[in-house]
Amino acid sequence: MPADLPDGGAVLEADGLDVLYGDYQILWDARIRVEPGEVMALLGPNGAGKSTLMNTLSGLVRAQRGNVTFRGRRIERLPPHRIVGLGLSHVLERRQLFPYLTVGQNVLLGAYPRGHGPGAPRRGPRSRRCFPCSRPAGASPPTPSPEASSRWSRSRAA
Repeated sequence: MPADLPDGGAVLEADGLDVLYGDYQILWDARIRVEPGEVMALLGPNGAGKSTLMNTLSGLVRAQRGNVTFRGRRIERLPPHRIVGLGLSHVLERRQLFPYLTVGQNVLLGAYPRGHGPGAPRRGPRSRRCFPCSRPAGASPPTPSPEASSRWSRSRAA
């Protein structure tokens, strides 16, 4: 478990989110919990609130009620750039990538928060572990942690 999480803590958790756009309520008491090492998929039909939930988690939209915790820290009132600085971001569906870069180069570019200088912590190595497309050609894949392997085995058996 990462050192910055309390025992049994989730990497990301939202609880009781109510989100409105003007007079229209989009999310009612929305909840999500992502455990360390877990990969989460958010699926649903058009209009179900998937983008609204993602925008709320990343601070682009403010919830009327509820809270969002990332690595044990409440973030629902932080501006988006501060949330990104903590290590949480998402790629908007507008697909505005750099067309002259490879997929891997675009992923690595996203690992560097805007406004951080040469001394800023680099997230490139972690991006290479999480996104195989960003690894150099011929590089071997990382070995999963024992916790992740065990969790995967249990989920496949269920």
